[in-house]
Amino acid sequence: MINPGGTNEKFAHANLKQAKLIVHQENADIPRQVPEGNADIMITETVEAARYIELNDKLAAPLMKAPFTRHSCGILMQKGDQEFLNYINFVLAELKMDGTLAKLEKKYLYR
Repeated sequence: MINPGGTNEKFAHANLKQAKLIVHQENADIPRQVPEGNADIMITETVEAARYIELNDKLAAPLMKAPFTRHSCGILMQKGDQEFLNYINFVLAELKMDGTLAKLEKKYLYR
């Protein structure tokens, strides 16, 4: 089961050609659909999967440590502030280089 649009749907259509894909309009409702038997799996980001298994002990995320794709994090911010964007990119690069991001990922995502 996937939500419409975005990278998850594109990934599913491109890579899961043998699967019957169900597009569900409410992304936040999909984790409830899986344990109820309305879908076998949910295609989602690793961070979301980590949160969903923490909230519902009927869910598992077997690809947490070896996901299909790899994204370190997502940032949402106001458009048009190039100075702030440069700062965020600099801080993220520093945190990645010194190992802080990897430590945080291990602590909060892979329990």
